[in-house]
Amino acid sequence: MPENRNLGMNIAAIYSGGKDGHLAMLKMVNAGHRISCIITLDGGDGHSFFFHDLRKTEIVQSHAERMGIPIVIVPLEDWMRQGSAGTGDILRHLANAAAAKYEFDALCSGATDGDDEGNSEGFRAAGKSIGLRIETPLAGLDAAEILRQQEEAGIRAIIVATEKGKLPESVLGIEAGSRFAAILEKLNKKGIYADGNDFQTLVIDSPLFSSPIEIKSSEIIRDRERAYLKITEFE
Repeated sequence: MPENRNLGMNIAAIYSGGKDGHLAMLKMVNAGHRISCIITLDGGDGHSFFFHDLRKTEIVQSHAERMGIPIVIVPLEDWMRQGSAGTGDILRHLANAAAAKYEFDALCSGATDGDDEGNSEGFRAAGKSIGLRIETPLAGLDAAEILRQQEEAGIRAIIVATEKGKLPESVLGIEAGSRFAAILEKLNKKGIYADGNDFQTLVIDSPLFSSPIEIKSSEIIRDRERAYLKITEFE
């Protein structure tokens, strides 16, 4: 996949519908690159176990439509579920699924340096080991700075999942912006440190969207480790 730096790169963005992947993608667009497609993993019935979030394929498809960008939905394979797959194996699988339909020069990820479950350096190294270029525009940013930059960029996102013992269930549905950052700061002062793995978000508006997403109805779902905001109707 050749790269033309003068004209910008064609980017396939790894995307779940949350603020990190969306901000990373917007940064690439603002830097003069083009998004060839977004790639999203669909975990099926066990989605929340693997991704700490409820399955929201329909909403992510709506994101793609609002952005005018093709979407590649990749089902979670059995070999991924078994936990033996390396980061490079998964990245190769995602890249192959995207390359079957679209041309791109690099993958883009919202991974950060502080992400224990796949940090930016690990993503780039894994990509390099299999000949894939991985762009990680959020490298070096902590959760508070990402919230600040996301809000400054005009991205609106709501909290849709929280880890029990880290964040109160009452934050579900509020916007992940300055108000939420203040909540994180208060918790930090109490010795409770919540990072990007302890909550999940859903983008509801963005400069890339033709129109915002309006949540019509929702309900709270709980399991032993987390509470989730399930979107039951939107437009």
